[in-house]
Amino acid sequence: MQDATLVQEILNAWPTPVIIGSLITLLGVFQTNSQHYKRLKYEHDHQEKINKKDLYILKGEELYMLLSNWSDNIFNEYRSFINENLIISSKSDYARMNTLVSLYFSDIQQDLSSAINKESYLVTRYDLALMPKYRSQLSDNEFIDQIHFEVNELSERINNLRKALKNSILENV
Repeated sequence: MQDATLVQEILNAWPTPVIIGSLITLLGVFQTNSQHYKRLKYEHDHQEKINKKDLYILKGEELYMLLSNWSDNIFNEYRSFINENLIISSKSDYARMNTLVSLYFSDIQQDLSSAINKESYLVTRYDLALMPKYRSQLSDNEFIDQIHFEVNELSERINNLRKALKNSILENV
């Protein structure tokens, strides 16, 4: 009988240590999982930050190249106009530049608009220059000097825009 009582006591006592051990294990698993979650969240946030930074730099480089091409095209068009009296038309990718500035570099939106407006004004001046009435009012040298001044001013605006873009990238990276 004593053996039966001993077995009964062991069976009655057995669930308590098992439950306590299970709860401790469950708490350990919960703590481990929460630490893994925190580490994974940190890694994800860090990787997302790096990806945004890389994208920002990539789009900045693309915009910088568009601005450089625009500046180069202005001088090429100017030379062609002076040498051959060709009508100048804008070949710049305004839509792409506006999109990049709107999405990533809103702090230079006003500078871009100013440069685009300046080029529109310059193209209008080129077109007017081909009209005999306007052309007869200026000597060739005066006309060339005016156009040269306008081209230099536009080029300066584009260079300032590139500097502002560079500063914007450096500040946000």
